[in-house]
Amino acid sequence: MARKKSTRMVGPALTTREDVAGTIRNIAYLTLLREDQENAMNEQIHNTRKIYEPKIVNADTEIARLKSMLKTWAENNKKEFGQKKSLEFFHGSLVFRTGTPKLKTLSKWTLAKVKEAIIKKKLGGTYTRTKVTVDKDQLLADRKSLGKAALAEIGVKVVQEEGFDVCIKREKVEPARMAAQGV
Repeated sequence: MARKKSTRMVGPALTTREDVAGTIRNIAYLTLLREDQENAMNEQIHNTRKIYEPKIVNADTEIARLKSMLKTWAENNKKEFGQKKSLEFFHGSLVFRTGTPKLKTLSKWTLAKVKEAIIKKKLGGTYTRTKVTVDKDQLLADRKSLGKAALAEIGVKVVQEEGFDVCIKREKVEPARMAAQGV
């Protein structure tokens, strides 16, 4: 592999102790100047945060409250969605998303008990690894061919959680926001 050449900024050669002392002095001044600038910048950032963070927190709190209301409405009115997982409105849409399938142990089962059940059923080569752990990925991949009953016999089930979200249409909201700001 080729080495990258480093570029060095070289000034006049230092020849005396006074040159070295002057260079150290310059570094000291520049270091303090840099720290002062960094402190001033951090103070401005802090002051800006003090102005805007409460507004952001309030907006986030209100968004969470409104989304919760929409989720409750959507769950109580699934017939409005028909066969779809989303419902379109002018400013956005309500969306139900099906999560990634996960393998969970049944109640009173542990992965250790699942491992024993797999070994007992002689499924070990396919659904365990060298360290003899449960290969959840392979069980998930074969969940349809195995079936719910076979999975239950070894103490697991496949679950898919459904998430909910509100997706806004920025292109519909932006003109109104600009008009409100007098732009």
